[in-house]
Amino acid sequence: MNRKFLEETNDLQRCLTYCYLKLATLTQAQGYKENDNRLTEKVRDWLEKIPKSLKDDFQVQQICTNNMNYLNEDFDSIINIYRKELQKNEQNNKVCIGEDAFSYIAHLYARNKNRDEEHRWYNLAVQYFQSHGHICKHTVICFCKLAHFYEKYENMIAAMNVYETLIIYLVEHLPCSFLRTSIKPIGMNIVDHFKKQGDNKRALLVLQDLIDLMLIESVNGEREINEQFKKLIGKCMDAACVVANLAYGKYLEVLLRHKSQPFDSYISDIEPAFRQAISIHQTDKNYCKSIEIHQQYIELLINSTINHESIVAAFKRLAYNFETLRLFDVELDMYTYLGKFIIKYQKNDDRVLAGFVIVRCKFIKMSSGVFHDEAQQMFIPLIKFYRNSFEPHAVYSEYFKSRHATLPRHTVSGIYLSLLELCFQYRSEFYQNHMKKNIDDLRNSSVELAAFITTYRVNYKALILEIFKKYGNQPIVHRSSTQFSSNFEAAIINWLSTVENDRTVYRSQVLHSLLEWHSIDDVCLAKCYAQMGDKQRAASLFDTDVYSDPALRFNSNACRRFLQHVYHQASAEERRKLEHRYQQHFLLVCDSFSDDMYFEILPLE
Repeated sequence: MNRKFLEETNDLQRCLTYCYLKLATLTQAQGYKENDNRLTEKVRDWLEKIPKSLKDDFQVQQICTNNMNYLNEDFDSIINIYRKELQKNEQNNKVCIGEDAFSYIAHLYARNKNRDEEHRWYNLAVQYFQSHGHICKHTVICFCKLAHFYEKYENMIAAMNVYETLIIYLVEHLPCSFLRTSIKPIGMNIVDHFKKQGDNKRALLVLQDLIDLMLIESVNGEREINEQFKKLIGKCMDAACVVANLAYGKYLEVLLRHKSQPFDSYISDIEPAFRQAISIHQTDKNYCKSIEIHQQYIELLINSTINHESIVAAFKRLAYNFETLRLFDVELDMYTYLGKFIIKYQKNDDRVLAGFVIVRCKFIKMSSGVFHDEAQQMFIPLIKFYRNSFEPHAVYSEYFKSRHATLPRHTVSGIYLSLLELCFQYRSEFYQNHMKKNIDDLRNSSVELAAFITTYRVNYKALILEIFKKYGNQPIVHRSSTQFSSNFEAAIINWLSTVENDRTVYRSQVLHSLLEWHSIDDVCLAKCYAQMGDKQRAASLFDTDVYSDPALRFNSNACRRFLQHVYHQASAEERRKLEHRYQQHFLLVCDSFSDDMYFEILPLE
């Protein structure tokens, strides 16, 4: 009963008739299922009454007559009607002649227990399509009806042949699709495997899923195709995981070739990591894990909104996978790929991520991971990037979380603290280069240079005073001078290879570095004012809050820079006070000719 019967009219009586016919159909089906003659009689009663409501409607009369004949098992009458309808449609040169009628006639012969005619009419439907070469809404149904006929009589070989014929037919007559034609042989390889194993039932299930996959519109349908492919692979994971793994590898290559637009650079960046992960699992014969990694990569390929965050998450997932398997060398490889990704795009928001990768890499090395050349080549630029995006004011709260923080330095958290300490010793390369270039360019223009330094310098005063207020009275603890080098690359290599076992938090070392930078900037600005002839202003730059107790306790050079600009501008009384307070930074000199005694400021250490 065609729904168009209802859709073609607004007539209320006709709509009501449709509902009665639908109800009759459902009741008839229930009667057969429950073997309840009362339901069948109710349908018969409806079929007698319905035509009376629409006496002039031939379609309604025909439907009711056919259904009554069906109840009376007068199948030959119905067969004749459908055969005439098929002949009429074919004579009218219709593209679709209602080919499902072939299958319905076959069904009626089945009701008549005429197996030969049932088979012939199911087969006629398929032959009609093969001779006319078109696709319509009946195509797949007619092929599948024939296959189901063979399945019903347990002729699995014939059923598989029908499904395979349908797949070939769809590829030939559906709109041309690279995905469809490329995935077909992948699916058929799986089918052939099960056929060779004698597992025809599983082969049939795979064929049915492959047909569903062939029917998906490939234009912007990668996600739907992928879901159907996963369903297909799910049919064989428990019985043929090696074959399924090979199929996924070929499927991945198909998707990679299918991308018509220029390949997303993010995908290109992560592809080597995925390929290595897949290869490792295949070598270890962990095929289920290999398929899982294939699926993760494919999810990225078909994702319409690939972004920086999703790629980073994928890198981390790969690394964590090998961490759980305790394959630390491969985990290091994954973080090496991620480190290169961070370096390539140099996003400021990746500072925390870079720190995470640096810490994980050192931890893996301490866990006996092999730190190969490629990892080392990535590591130095990555720490440089981290150093260049390092903001002491922002990191302060991370480093000084607790007054009594004493984390073992061989732990992940301890390594992170030591990384922060390393970066506290070195200024941003960008900052240093920017300052140096402009200082060189403006060296003959003191006014402009002073304005530039005042605008762009980093003022550490508040940070120095805050740290000193909290920790200034604690014992001074410095690392040995061999821990750090004036060359940052050398310092990185040394830090990477050093395994620290202490629990010290080097707050005094941090204060030393901040005072060093602050005093260097003050000197640079003071020289500008001195060149302008304003030595008093130059001296006033050196804030006594910074250069008194903090500098005296934690940085000798800061004290001496302060004295070089303040001492000679001070009055005699102020000089005596400075000589007394900063006495360890003065040398008492005796003039051998005049026997005069005077103080000289000691040179920088």
